[in-house]
Amino acid sequence: MKTGSKPLRLLLGSAIFFSAFLLFLVQPMVARVILPRFGGAASVWTVCMLFFQTVLLGGYFAAHLVATRRKFLVQVALFTILALGAALALSPNRLMQDSSALGSTPEMQILVLLLITIGGPYALLSCVSPLLQSWMSRLEDSQSFYRLYALSNFGSLLALLAYPLVVERNFGARAQLLIWSSGFLADLAILLTCAGLIGMHQKHQSAAQTIQLERSSLKELSTWWVLSFLGSVALISFTNFLTSDVAPVPLLWVVPLALYLLSFIVVFERDRPINRDALFLLTYGLILGVADKMITGLHAQMIVSGSYILITLFCCCLVCHGELARLKPARSRLTSFYLTLSFGGCSGGIFVGLIAPRIFSAYWEFPLVLLGVLFVLAWNGRQLIERSFVALRGRRSAFLSAALFLFATIVISRSLFIDQKHPIASARNFYGVLRIVDVSSEDSDIARRTMFHGRVNHGTQLKTPGRELTPTAYFAEGSGAWLAMNYFKADEQRRIGIIGLGAGVIAANGKKSDSIEYYEINPLVEKFAREYFTFLSGSAATTSVQIGDGRLLLEKSAAKNLDLLILDAFSGDAIPSHLLTREAFQEYLRHLKPDGLLVLHISNQHLNLEPVVWSIVESLGLRGAFFYQSETPKPYLSRSYYMMVSRDGAFFSEPEIASKITRTEPKGQLAHTWTDDWIDLFGVIRWGGDESK
Repeated sequence: MKTGSKPLRLLLGSAIFFSAFLLFLVQPMVARVILPRFGGAASVWTVCMLFFQTVLLGGYFAAHLVATRRKFLVQVALFTILALGAALALSPNRLMQDSSALGSTPEMQILVLLLITIGGPYALLSCVSPLLQSWMSRLEDSQSFYRLYALSNFGSLLALLAYPLVVERNFGARAQLLIWSSGFLADLAILLTCAGLIGMHQKHQSAAQTIQLERSSLKELSTWWVLSFLGSVALISFTNFLTSDVAPVPLLWVVPLALYLLSFIVVFERDRPINRDALFLLTYGLILGVADKMITGLHAQMIVSGSYILITLFCCCLVCHGELARLKPARSRLTSFYLTLSFGGCSGGIFVGLIAPRIFSAYWEFPLVLLGVLFVLAWNGRQLIERSFVALRGRRSAFLSAALFLFATIVISRSLFIDQKHPIASARNFYGVLRIVDVSSEDSDIARRTMFHGRVNHGTQLKTPGRELTPTAYFAEGSGAWLAMNYFKADEQRRIGIIGLGAGVIAANGKKSDSIEYYEINPLVEKFAREYFTFLSGSAATTSVQIGDGRLLLEKSAAKNLDLLILDAFSGDAIPSHLLTREAFQEYLRHLKPDGLLVLHISNQHLNLEPVVWSIVESLGLRGAFFYQSETPKPYLSRSYYMMVSRDGAFFSEPEIASKITRTEPKGQLAHTWTDDWIDLFGVIRWGGDESK
């Protein structure tokens, strides 16, 4: 390297770091902004990941095309054109607007919305790392430029940690987008400066330093693709597993992605490969242990069981990416290497985001990727066996490796069989996996049918003749929903709205004079509720179901003059956060009569939502009461948490109600009231699991 190129190398490294920081900061940011418009579904992040990986592939392809131009000035000119085009395409404010006209399905709406708002800038940032590494390779002969890939991933990792811990907690959604846009424009100036300086520097380079590009073999490309594909599928499927059991929150998006990036940093920063023997043995044991989590979910302490899942993900990524680092090529095939890695990641996103929901009735990609990683272990594990056991050479090591793989396959398959609990129906769509499970018994308290969203009970019906309309689970006698339905204006003709259908259990408490209108975002829920349960058809009340996001449907309609509005919407185990903001409550109040009652079902394993509701109640000058019903020995009952809110609080003075109230004052407070612009889910996570009230 010639004198004077060190400052240029530092500038290139800074540009790569800052571009990677912006590239990954925007990912949870835009997903958080659009999440409310798609019902708070965990699949929003999956589809966003598909978009990010696809555009990343486009950026890497653009970098490959630019870097393979023989004349360096042509490369600089092409990059300058791409940079200016990306600046003109920047329009993040469009993310805050309605997207229903952009496609017929939620997946298409998300993909088109992201494409027209951040597609151009994201593509440009995607091509920075491989292109600038290629330019760096022109300045020096060693392969130290691979460390810039680790530097790029470090910038990405820092951004992912900064978003939930700093950005989301201190800035509203609009401010976040403004900060990111300003950072992007500043980064463009740095990148254009780099292009100009390295163009001037290149004039002084000798012709001998011109890179002779080479083609990679099909076997080499296939191996890179498979390893990258497995790493991508592991990332997204593990994230789905976490968010479907807990909540689709930025923290649970970025931690798995941060570990995914950290695995790249670990394997590409080191001059020597990591200890494969220890890693392979550890990963094998962890994967066997994950089989238990597929049965029990994360209903133990979240910080313990969730950490186990994340450690397993990290080791799986280390296995795949460690093999990639071991097989990394010389600089002559640098951009083709990154292009193939990006293609593998994009293929993984397409498989999990678009293909799997259409061919699988459950999250089958999760155990399948475990088997894929096990196959990598078995394929490469023969060397470990032969080093550890001298007597096991050749066919013997191959046989033992295959036997270990078969054993792990049986363990995982058995876990899946147990986990399914013999559903009589199972289906999957954008909003998750629904299952209908029957439990048969001569005991009238045990024989029942349950609707599960993931592993969460979304409605249970007793199968004993004559007891079909018995309120169960979270809606049983004494629960907040039961009290409201049976005591609030029980002798009058009532108009009742319910956000969230489930199996329709609440309708069992309806009176003949009642009119009950449900709002349900998932059409599959209504199909299953009508086909496998009789709460809707058997209710004494007149019932109807509107398909769509409950809040959005209410916003588009005239005031409904409701006596009672019940919020019972859950995405897995969590209420979509956009239903618990100050603006959402104002919308609910618009549809309630002056003496109407708002009932919120806030039962949750992992999020303490009571302070969220109290904060809004106090900010709007309302009256509230918290109701806690403990568990009972009967298997069809569940403990429940409810908040009731009204303008005057007169209902809480009724003797039957007053005796059931747990408290009328807040227990714990939030630093800020949740609004559409500012939500802090990180601050309400129950890190130690559920707590008794």
